[in-house]
Amino acid sequence: MSKLCQFLTTVILLLIPASNFAAEKTFPAGFAGVQGDGFAMISVNVAQLWDEPVLKPLRDGLLKIQKPLKELEKHSGMKNEELERITLYWPMDSFNDHISKPFAIYTARRPFDRAEVAKKLGAEPVGDMWPGVSGKNVFVVKEGALIFADDRTHVTYPRTRIDTTHVADFLKVLSGITARVAEGTLADGMLAAQKQSVVAAVDFAPIRKLLSNGMKQPDELQPFVAMAQAERGLFTVDVGPTLKVESKLTFFNADNAKKADTDAKAILRLALTILEKFRNDKKRDQDANDVLLPLLDFAKTALDKAERKVDGQTLRVAASGEIDTAMKKALAALPEWIAAESERTTAVNNLKQIGLGFCAYESTYAYFPQDITDKNGKAILSWRVHMLPFIEQTPLWKQLDLTKPWDDAANSKFVERMPDVFQFPSREPTEKGFTYFQSFTAPKLVKAGNPFMVTGRKLEIVKITDGTSNTLMIVDGETAVNWLKPGDLPYDPKKLPKIGNPKTGKFLGCFGDVSVRTFDLKKLGEKNLHALITIDGGEVVKFDE
Repeated sequence: MSKLCQFLTTVILLLIPASNFAAEKTFPAGFAGVQGDGFAMISVNVAQLWDEPVLKPLRDGLLKIQKPLKELEKHSGMKNEELERITLYWPMDSFNDHISKPFAIYTARRPFDRAEVAKKLGAEPVGDMWPGVSGKNVFVVKEGALIFADDRTHVTYPRTRIDTTHVADFLKVLSGITARVAEGTLADGMLAAQKQSVVAAVDFAPIRKLLSNGMKQPDELQPFVAMAQAERGLFTVDVGPTLKVESKLTFFNADNAKKADTDAKAILRLALTILEKFRNDKKRDQDANDVLLPLLDFAKTALDKAERKVDGQTLRVAASGEIDTAMKKALAALPEWIAAESERTTAVNNLKQIGLGFCAYESTYAYFPQDITDKNGKAILSWRVHMLPFIEQTPLWKQLDLTKPWDDAANSKFVERMPDVFQFPSREPTEKGFTYFQSFTAPKLVKAGNPFMVTGRKLEIVKITDGTSNTLMIVDGETAVNWLKPGDLPYDPKKLPKIGNPKTGKFLGCFGDVSVRTFDLKKLGEKNLHALITIDGGEVVKFDE
């Protein structure tokens, strides 16, 4: 029988309700298609963690900001309270030159409506995309294929692995035609998942093969290289009033396990050193310290008391700690702090990308971008339009009419299509197509020192005599502006423009060397801000990063 016929037969059998198969389930629900002889798996008991009383502060924090929960629902097609388990699984052939995307397995607490889940995931019929694959159990989604394993479980099959032979083998396991491998490196992990909150299992064979290429590893990594000589590893987390973490490494013989104990001790020392250094970081603000210090102290105490034990071929390392009042308070604030940090990081990256675009434009034309003007010298479009080809937005740039102003019908329709790079996630403007990222501008040359943009002047990098690392190129203004409209932050030596977030008193600044920093306006002071705005003022700049 040809491979295609075999594949078609498998798909047809898959479309028969799973309850018709009498295949004996070796492992608990949530491991559809996972084979014991795979490369790695991670399984999280979402229901247990969500219901755990000690994690109520964390749960309340997540409910407050919602974004992570909505992101989870976007991928699972289920609300967080409906989920029982999420499992990621990498088959043995996943680890070649790099680790490919895993199978994502989502299991609900109770039977779900397949049509509703498929709709939430944006699933579409397979059609001609994969010949021979069709039916109510198999769909196309952004990540790859969506396959319903049973009335509580669906699997996202990664697009990078779509191959008729591979899919056929996978579907055979799901449908029960081929029995799951009950033995192997990952089997212990699947069984442990019945009791533990989080379980990870790995077969070190591919990693050992990678490390055997003769490349010398840095001395500080040698303890980790030694650990990778294990046959397999099992890592578990048990969450309750006492948080327990355990690592179990199984080696090929007892001697190797004993040798690895010394390396485990070195790794624990290294971890404590890193924790201590991170804890004593003086640049971290108070908001971060309020959240991180209790967590870091908890981790340090747990690692200080960590226990190591060699039992034959097995090395166990276990650490635990009580979730006290300070930890609960930190957990309550953690989601909001992470969300804020994530948004700040996105804003920094966006600003850096704009800065790189500025420099790429200068490299191409020998001067930095300015507002686009008509034949009479009147500004009609913002410098941001000039930037589009340099921030991977050439198609949008080609659609704009550079001979007409921003509010002309030919261009105004593109206001709401502002590229994401001009967004500041934590500062959402009230109008679509508005951005906070602006440069400093003046209508004519300023004797006391010029800002980055002066009407009618083409700025060459050699004219930034104060130095690119001492000159602000772009910042976030106090108010947002239409991204297509000319006009930025007006600079007057006698009156500073309003910049930054008025609620926090802070602003992001991208310098001429494309470095991005966060500043506190009060700490920076007006004198230093004046100095940083000018490109040729000759001032001595003193500021604390």
